[in-house]
Amino acid sequence: MVTGQAGDEFHTVRYTKDLVFVTSHSFFSGGGGAEAVAVDPSGNIVVAGSSNSVKFVTVKYTPDLGFISSATFTAGGSSDRAHAVAVDGSSNVIVAGESLVGITRYFSVVKYNPSLQQTASVLYNGGVGGWQAIAFGVAVDAGGSILVTGQVQVAGHFDFLTVKFSPDLGTVQAVHRLDNLAQEDQARGIALDSAGKVIVAGKTSADGGSTYDVLVAKYDAALALQTTGAFQMGGNEAAEGVAMDFQDNACVVGTVDMGGPGDLLAVKFSPTLALISSGTVDSGAADAGHAVTVDALGNIRAVGETNDSVNPADFLTAKFIGPPIVNSSGRGQQGGAFQVITIQGENFILGDVVSFSTGSIDFNGAAPYNPEQLGFNIDIPADTAIGFYDITVTHPDGASDTLPQGFEVVYAQAITASLDQTAVATGRAGEIRIEIPAGAFPADFTLTVASPTLIPDPTPLFFAGAAMELSVVPAVGQPTSSVTIRMQYREEDIVGLDVENLCLSYYDIGLNAWENLPTVVDPALRRITATTKNFAVLALLTRISPPSNVGKIKVYPNPYKPGSGGLYDDPPNWHGIIFTGLTETARIQVVSVTGELVWEYSGATSRAQVFWDTRNRYGQLAGSGVYVYTAHDGSDGRLLRRGKFSIIR
Repeated sequence: MVTGQAGDEFHTVRYTKDLVFVTSHSFFSGGGGAEAVAVDPSGNIVVAGSSNSVKFVTVKYTPDLGFISSATFTAGGSSDRAHAVAVDGSSNVIVAGESLVGITRYFSVVKYNPSLQQTASVLYNGGVGGWQAIAFGVAVDAGGSILVTGQVQVAGHFDFLTVKFSPDLGTVQAVHRLDNLAQEDQARGIALDSAGKVIVAGKTSADGGSTYDVLVAKYDAALALQTTGAFQMGGNEAAEGVAMDFQDNACVVGTVDMGGPGDLLAVKFSPTLALISSGTVDSGAADAGHAVTVDALGNIRAVGETNDSVNPADFLTAKFIGPPIVNSSGRGQQGGAFQVITIQGENFILGDVVSFSTGSIDFNGAAPYNPEQLGFNIDIPADTAIGFYDITVTHPDGASDTLPQGFEVVYAQAITASLDQTAVATGRAGEIRIEIPAGAFPADFTLTVASPTLIPDPTPLFFAGAAMELSVVPAVGQPTSSVTIRMQYREEDIVGLDVENLCLSYYDIGLNAWENLPTVVDPALRRITATTKNFAVLALLTRISPPSNVGKIKVYPNPYKPGSGGLYDDPPNWHGIIFTGLTETARIQVVSVTGELVWEYSGATSRAQVFWDTRNRYGQLAGSGVYVYTAHDGSDGRLLRRGKFSIIR
């Protein structure tokens, strides 16, 4: 939605998300332009501006720009001009701007109900006589408090002035004046992040207004200044609007003038106001940015104007692509060169780079089929273990997104049923050798060796770190004669386990149970040999070998059932799981039943306890399931206990 001035009228235009024109509406204001637009929770459109700088004019439309109502406001002085509009969660409308009363210029704020009937208004200039204040931005927080920002002239120079009013505009809850000594600081836009912190954007000058740089300030909810950020290109740079993306980055739009006609400027700052990236739009004429919005995908839409000798003061709209979003990815094959894989997601562009949590996969290049699909080319060496890896897409400007465990590596081989065949895959622990005798299957097929997405709970046995899923395409049935499997295991996977009783087992879906296979263990080579007539999920299982102090360490609550309100809910004063009975220093690892690391801790304990908030290494809450933990003495590495617990959400 874009609004502005066309002749003596407010002119408002609706576009699709790809900036295709939909419809427009003009409203005669009596001479003056619209300066701000907002959308209420029902999709109705509210436009605010002025009539010849004499009064505020506010207009409300339906989502398709059908006229609903309008309202005007004056503060009783000689001049009133609206610059900003916001809508709260109850569809109340707040308009902010400036009013000149006598010789003093004030922040002027008016509040309307959803029918545009005035309910409150206030004038404010910082509380000091003679100060001149103009409001350019307004926002509403989750509690309904109204935040207004702009500039105030003090002692001959301008400062940022930001004010927090109560919902009824009757009380000033907080004020902050950003005074950079003798610098000229003029605030133009305001936004709130997901935590309710306040971000103000504008411009600053150290030479009395000859040249400007972008200035952004961040405050807490009480308007205590937290940090500032700046951007300059060596010319004149000014911010006019700010909006937040889904990562709480501050996206600023304004103008840059490098001595030419001027370009629309967009700048992105991190939550700490560190510079992330910037971009410009140059139509060949004089371009300027005035307002900005960010969609749910992080795409920045900037609105402004473009002027040339033929078409003075036309609307200018621009879209800047947001960060990549990775939703899903395909699978690759061990030993495959120049494999083309497709990622599904959003905001893919030319120049994107794909990387993985394993350095063994070689990236050869990528190109978007469209913004929702990215094709890339990779080599996967034969020694890359089957399993799931994090996949990351990175834009040329450094913006990136990671899908944890989003890319799967499998082993695949064509099998000729009439011949003895051997398939050699690489697992997490090393080589997996599958020896298929001639005639074991009635027809040719392709064998796939993959890492299971889920390993059913093997209680009372323990998972010993090695697992795989065997499948055949086309479905030619199970082998009629025994297939020999030789697979390695890792020393770290069997710490505290009974090695002599290691056994390769397959999961029988019909029986809903694990079935042991004839298995021979070679501890010297850390390898097992087993035979099977079942291609399914297979895992190396064994019994636990209890250490002498097995009874000292406990995990509670177990099972952990947050929100249950009972014995297994959160312990007092905590939201998570407690490991107790530990040594003075300890090392704890929590893994899934597939052997993937979920969380680890190494360091001092508190009263022999360590607390886990059940968030995994990516900061996400661990899902329902069975988890395996090992606890070691932090001083000598001695195993204290290996055990299980469950999370039920």
